[in-house]
Amino acid sequence: MPSYHVKEVIKSTVRRVAVASVPTAFTPGFDTVMVGGFWTYMINEIADDHNVTFGDDTAKFIGVIASGVGAYWVGTNIINKVLSGVIAVLTLNPFAFGISAALLNVILNGYFTWSVGKKADRIFGSIDNSEAGTEIAAQIVRAVCHIPSPSEFHDFFSESGLTIRDFKDMLD
Repeated sequence: MPSYHVKEVIKSTVRRVAVASVPTAFTPGFDTVMVGGFWTYMINEIADDHNVTFGDDTAKFIGVIASGVGAYWVGTNIINKVLSGVIAVLTLNPFAFGISAALLNVILNGYFTWSVGKKADRIFGSIDNSEAGTEIAAQIVRAVCHIPSPSEFHDFFSESGLTIRDFKDMLD
């Protein structure tokens, strides 16, 4: 069970990423850099909470996570664009593509941030007062990179305190 501090760090990071994802929805490179910065902060806070240090330098640790999750993320963004295109065609509304693509981007960025935070907390908790190397980063990547279940999305919305309406309001 995450500490109160870790829960708050994950929750606030999810909210920051979600808000920052709105203007970066159509600039994939900037989107990735922005999320990486937030993840660096979040992972460092979670590691500090468990008294975990990094055997490799922090940048290398984050790099392993960013490259693994980033590759997975590219795939989800492709799916995002396809789904948004389908929505635009089905609704016969060309603006539906932009709105749904941005909304899905914000939700996915928030979800992956939450997922990385939760997995990092669980893994760092199991190696409390130890040193984390790239093998730990690889464990986080493997834990995050899967097709999320409906219950995971339910947990994400419940723990982040965000709703679909909040995400839609961010786009307004």
